Amino acid sequence: MEVLDPATIAVSIIALLILLFCITLARSSRARLPPSPPGRLPIIGHLHLIVGAKLPHFLLYNLSRKHSCPLLWLQLGQQSVIVASTPAAARHILQTNDLIFAARPPLSVPRHLHGCADILFASPSDPHWKLLRQLCSSQLFIKKRLEAFRSMRAQEVHSLLSSILASVGTPITMRSHAHTLSGNIMCRMAFGKRLSDLAVTAQARPSHRIVDLMAEMNDLLLVFNNLSDHFRFLQKLDLQRFDRQTRALAKRFDPVLQEIIDTRYHERRSHNQTEMTPDFLDLLLQSTSLQEGTPQLSYQNIKAVFMNIFGGGIDTAALTIEWALGELLANPAKMMKLQLELGQVVGMARLVEESDLSSLPYLQAVVKETMRLHPIAPLLIPHVASKACEVMGYQIPADTIAYINVWGIGRDPDTWESPLEFCPERFLGKEIDVNGKHFELLPFGSGRRGCPGWMLGLVMVQIAVANLVQAFEWRIAKEMDITADYGLLFTSSNPLIVQASPKLPVHLLQANKEIVAGVDQ
Repeated sequence: MEVLDPATIAVSIIALLILLFCITLARSSRARLPPSPPGRLPIIGHLHLIVGAKLPHFLLYNLSRKHSCPLLWLQLGQQSVIVASTPAAARHILQTNDLIFAARPPLSVPRHLHGCADILFASPSDPHWKLLRQLCSSQLFIKKRLEAFRSMRAQEVHSLLSSILASVGTPITMRSHAHTLSGNIMCRMAFGKRLSDLAVTAQARPSHRIVDLMAEMNDLLLVFNNLSDHFRFLQKLDLQRFDRQTRALAKRFDPVLQEIIDTRYHERRSHNQTEMTPDFLDLLLQSTSLQEGTPQLSYQNIKAVFMNIFGGGIDTAALTIEWALGELLANPAKMMKLQLELGQVVGMARLVEESDLSSLPYLQAVVKETMRLHPIAPLLIPHVASKACEVMGYQIPADTIAYINVWGIGRDPDTWESPLEFCPERFLGKEIDVNGKHFELLPFGSGRRGCPGWMLGLVMVQIAVANLVQAFEWRIAKEMDITADYGLLFTSSNPLIVQASPKLPVHLLQANKEIVAGVDQ
């Protein structure tokens, strides 16, 4: 068989690119597409504007404002993309055309990581995704299930306050403490164990620590950086080595998750199951042996779901807690107003409890305002059109990827007065909520692909912020760098470094042995 020389291969690739560009140009010229920014180049389209941008959501928002395009169209290599930057545009995609945009684009990283067998990236036509979604809405994240774990969350909040009390007088990294809190809550609800207890294998295999695996996974899930997602014919070449890194990560992540599953299997066989409170893992394992004729979850589905929990469920709450405290410290009058509300409703003789949250409207407003200004997933997870449709009067071709720029929506001056100002008062007396029904505020998305655990995430942030503000006086030990970093999640470049001094009686903040050990009461 004759081997082609590199020059011939290069010429063939260039010719193919030119052909693809001509086909794409011909198709787009026939369709009434949304407005597009100038600067479109042959073959790569607008890709040069996005790839390498430190803050793509900021760039896309500026392009939308500059060209007065609430719905912006971009050509990124072979891929057509629309970006919604106003509540109306988001509503057209997530509500009017919810069924059409319920699909996810075939991104290479989740495909190599877990075969898109999870909740975030699975196809809506996949019966396993439908079963997972049903489990989320009927068992995992229902109010009854969340209520069953209320005392556990109180324990972990108390443990957080105790750890901060032990560090009084010295600077602490709030992100680290918030991450421990959210990690312990999520892991105890998922597996019945704290995050540190799941890292048993870490002592023998340092490269298998869940925290490190989770961070590596989030780094790989960069929305615009993988050229293979924009030029499908490049996927086998893996020019940026993303696929190779993802497969290597999966090989390290898989045995850790399998060990958790195997341990649970043996634990349940050696104990009376009726005496043990079922957690998420129990409920998912039960779905691996459903009646014949119904879809059954595989271990791959379960592992993929817990990758979702590790990758998004833990960090999102922790980062929002950090942003909220940072904004309150930057706005002392707002901090004082929240302290006053906590003093009037709860007092100083006990800690804030989840049953108090409904009586704390200013606290709720503070959290909403934090999520407006600092949505942790600024572009959400991308959607893709399963067929051609019409959005805001424009013709959208099938397979077009849709991004919802919730960061931009939160700064839309036509929607919000003084949008760059941290002003929780804008939510007082208003019905705007984060449940996906109000498109001005979409931190958890909306529609079929909205975050199923939004109620849990909201409660975790509210109860943490309330207790931190009630229990301690805070001061900034090192100025917070509000410059943001972009990846799958939206973080500040440098974590918030603070010092705390107790306001409540010390005995209220000291955790007992059961709390420190993470034992369910």
